[in-house]
Amino acid sequence: MNAIRHYGNFINSWPWEWFLTLTSRDPVSLDIARRQLFNWNRELCKSEGIQTAFIAVWNNTNFTPHWHALIFGKNKNGRTLLDASEKRWERKWPGIARIEVVRGNQAVSHYLAGNITLWNPDLYELFVYNKKLLDKYRRPRQD
Repeated sequence: MNAIRHYGNFINSWPWEWFLTLTSRDPVSLDIARRQLFNWNRELCKSEGIQTAFIAVWNNTNFTPHWHALIFGKNKNGRTLLDASEKRWERKWPGIARIEVVRGNQAVSHYLAGNITLWNPDLYELFVYNKKLLDKYRRPRQD
């Protein structure tokens, strides 16, 4: 469980705004799921006029495959995901979505870390999107 705490503290180094659970309607391959996530994110960025960054875990268990992700968004005028409607973006996901506002909640970072450390490596994939924005907004770790 020590690994969860360390991964969780690392993941908590960013100003996350939303926690995503994005479930596919039907079993899909990782490539299709990744394309769905990136297309959804691209539409979010264009529509809201922001840049996003996220860390996502693809869980491909015996259950319906789904993503867990922490995401934040910024633009040069100060607009963030906190200015966007979570319900609107839940409806735009091609499946079942749940978006929760987290505002840097450490428990959510540790939950995502648990998804990384507790699952068999063959059952999940970790994705990091927009490293440049992540680097810009990373806070020092608080171990």
